Amino acid sequence: MSSTPDDSEGATEPEEPAPPYRPPAPGPAASPPPAFTPAPIEPPETPPDRQGGLGVGAGVGIGCGLYVIGGLLVISGLTAASLWGVWGFVLPFIVILVAGAVMMFFPKTRRMATGILIVSAGAWLVVIGPCLALLGGMSM
Repeated sequence: MSSTPDDSEGATEPEEPAPPYRPPAPGPAASPPPAFTPAPIEPPETPPDRQGGLGVGAGVGIGCGLYVIGGLLVISGLTAASLWGVWGFVLPFIVILVAGAVMMFFPKTRRMATGILIVSAGAWLVVIGPCLALLGGMSM
């Protein structure tokens, strides 16, 4: 009987142990990212040109002038104010307030309308409101 490595009778040769697992070698995808280079700093954008029209300061001046004219109209028209009641007293000031609110819808007059509405708020709080309270107290 000739013994060949293929026809061994039940005798097995010890197998070599499997090599330990090693992760694959890093390739180009596993390399660290390149250093961050920020974009060059650009100069800030210039603000858009003014859209024309007068500024807030001019609106405050115009608003003051309109409220003085409105007050003169109320004083000169006290007869009309007495016929219409409180509405005759308040009507010129409501017209100025509504005109300022309408002007806010147009870009060219928006800044001036802001000044007029600032004056309107002050006039209603400081002058018109107390006057209406006095008129209301006199009718009781």
